[in-house]
Formats: sequence, C-alpha cells, structure tokens
Amino acid sequence: MNHAFKRLSALLVMLAPAGITLAQSDSVIDLAAVSDASLTSAADELDPLKKSFNNLYYSLRNQGGMSDKDRPTVTLLRERFSSFNETNPEHQKGLMYELQLALWLKDDPRIDQLYEGLMMLNPDEATLGLSWADYFFQKADYSRADRAYDRLVNLYPENTEIRLTHSRQLKERNLYARAITILQRYEFDFGEFPEAAVLLSDALFADHRFEEAISVLESIPDDVSDQERPFKDAAEALLVDMRQYLEYWQQEQEIRAREEEANDLPRAEIITTRGLIVVELFENEAPNTVANFIALSEEKFYAGTRFHNVLPNLLAQAGDPNSKPGATGILGDGTPGYYIRDEHFAENHRKHFAGSLAMAKSPIPNTAGCQFYFTHTPLPMFNGKNTVFGRILSGLNTARLLQQDDRIEVINIVRKRDHDYIPEKIPLSAGPTRIELNSKTSDFIDPGDKQNKQE
Repeated sequence: MNHAFKRLSALLVMLAPAGITLAQSDSVIDLAAVSDASLTSAADELDPLKKSFNNLYYSLRNQGGMSDKDRPTVTLLRERFSSFNETNPEHQKGLMYELQLALWLKDDPRIDQLYEGLMMLNPDEATLGLSWADYFFQKADYSRADRAYDRLVNLYPENTEIRLTHSRQLKERNLYARAITILQRYEFDFGEFPEAAVLLSDALFADHRFEEAISVLESIPDDVSDQERPFKDAAEALLVDMRQYLEYWQQEQEIRAREEEANDLPRAEIITTRGLIVVELFENEAPNTVANFIALSEEKFYAGTRFHNVLPNLLAQAGDPNSKPGATGILGDGTPGYYIRDEHFAENHRKHFAGSLAMAKSPIPNTAGCQFYFTHTPLPMFNGKNTVFGRILSGLNTARLLQQDDRIEVINIVRKRDHDYIPEKIPLSAGPTRIELNSKTSDFIDPGDKQNKQE
C-alpha cells in the first residue's frame, strides 16, 4: 500500500466519526495531497473538479458551515464527482472527494457505496472500514453500523481491532449479550489483549454471570506488556467488586426465592414510548418508598414524564414533573411537593443489580420524592446511598434501550397487598434540590455545591 493511501486512511479515520461538519473543525482538509500516480490519465479531468471543491470548501468554512441554500451547489458538485467516478471507478482520490461531499449532504446510501468502493480498492486496509462503521455509530444509525461490522468481520476474520471496537460499541448501547457472543467466539489471548477480558467481564457482570466474569479477569496473566498494564490494573480493581457481588447475588437469590414462594409483593406496569416494563416492589425492605410510588402512580403523577437523564452502562432516570409537556420548572428540580425518608440505611437494604428500581436523591439525607431510575448493570457505588425499592420482572431489554426524552405514558399498579398505601412525608425545607448524576464520579451531586464544581 502506497504512502498516499496511508494518508487517505488516516484522513478518513479522523473525519468520518466527526460527520464532516465544517463548523466543528478549523483545519483545512488537504484532500488535494492525496495522489494516485497510477491513474494520472484522469488528472486533467479531475483537476477542475478539485479546484471547485477547494473553492467550495473555503467558502463554506468561512461562513461557518453548510446551510440549506448551499445544498444545490454541493449536490451539483457531488454529481460531477459521481460522473467522474463512474468513468474512473479505481481512482481513489475521486471517490474520496465524493465521499466528503456525500457526508456533508448526509446521503447515507451513497456513503455506504463509496466506503465499499474504497474498501474494494484496498482490501488490506481494515482501518478504512472501521471509520465507515464508526461514522454510522456516531450518528446512532446502529443498523447501518452493525451491517458495516458484519461486512468487516467477513473481510478481515483475523482482525482483533474490529471485534474489540464492535464490542465496545455494543457495550455502550447496553447490548451485553451480543458483546459476549463476539468476544467469546473469537477466543482472545487475554495476555496479548487484556482489554478484551475487561470488556467480556463487564458484559458478563451486567448479565449477572458473576463467576464467569471473575474467572475471565483472573485469567489475565501478570506479565502483560507495559502498554497493556492499565487494563490489568483495572481488572484487579474490578475483581474486588465482582467478588463482593458474587456474595450479594447469592443472598439476593435466596430473598427472591422467598418472595416467589410468598407471591404477594406489589407489582406495577410502566408503559413507556419504548415499550412495557413490569416491576415488582420491595415492600418488605422499603415500605414507605413503595407506598409513595404506588400513591403517586395511582394519582397518574408520572403520566407524561420523560426519562430526562439516561447514561449508558449506568441508568435511565425519570419521574420529574418538570419534564412534562408545558412544565416551566427547572429539569432535575422536580418534587411531588414533599420528601420521603431514606430506607437504604437498614441492614436488609437491597443492592443495585441489573434492572433494579431505585430512588434518585441529592446527597442530602431524606431528599427523595418522586424521581427514580432503572439500572442497566449492577452499580456497587450506589449501594447504601440510594433506596432500591423494586426490580424489573420483564422488560429489562426495554429499559436498556431507553433513550433521552423517551416518555412514560402511565404507570398502572396491577397488584397490592390488602392495606392502604399512604406514605409518610417530610415537608420541603429550603426548596427543591436538584437531583443529578455525575457520570464521571457515578454519584449524585448538587450542581450548586462549590466543592463539586471545583472537582
């Protein structure tokens, strides 16, 4: 592979994930530097197109990006490059120019074709294909991204980076089972690729396969290279939580067996725009929190609220009345007009597993009210800090697919014990405290706290 195409590949890797949006970059895209010495016969035909492209590029960059009025000009130039490429199908530079124009126009079908064409000309260049898949992943066009990865796996069956990158992205989408399949099928050497072990153990952990997750991390040898040492160190830290969770899971299984035998815990159907989620409520360990949730649900308090805080691999948070259509309050500040007492201090408090239902609150004690969250995976950092008051019986995949601004249509209580559910309430003190999750520290913080802001 010639040096010119190495530069072309690096350019694609840099540009494609960013969506080729001029307003996001101040650098000049040096496409003119890409040469095809073996195809100089097309140079005379390409040269005026190249000049038109460069003039267009500088014009759009100077005005801060492409607007609707520029679309006809960009489309016309793209069509001229397309005509050139039909006549010169092996001219890499022509394909590259048209690819950038297609990216500006967000013409995804043509983008697919151009990437395919470039890959056919350079079958040994897996990095080019990775930029293709990553472009659609960054756009959240996951069906196209997955098709690109399927194509790449067929083209490069021994390429580890393709499988690692795809597994990372599946994990970011909470698709743990698919990540497990890819990582186990390839049979990585964890000494050479300890990152694969960490990814696999994370996915197994999310699937409550704790013994397997521990075994995978323990299989990473001690003598990894200095470059891979951070993954080995991360594995050692993860093992602490995973071994503890194996014990928690055994305890949880015993509790669930008793609950199944009694078969009398309250249940609710949470109907969302993404689908149905059925939950069972832990009245035995969190009776007041459950009473509060049932009371609010029966008042239709949650109808129309949105999932306003969704963090992949962590949780999906909802229940803020300020997220309803027409609400004027600050998102994250919403309460039902009172607080309830924390119930996570009791010795029998339930832990955060995948599919747990828990109350969101500020760091100040007894500031939960109406906001709650579903967990995507076990969250050890929240144990003893937030009250877990239920778990998903069916619909975990739906909860994991929830996106920002998905809506709760209604919550229906479908089973209760034979008594009234009237929560004990605490009056609001100095007004509502925003409930927000810091994804870096994985802890609820008060955005007004100066110390947290400094951190």
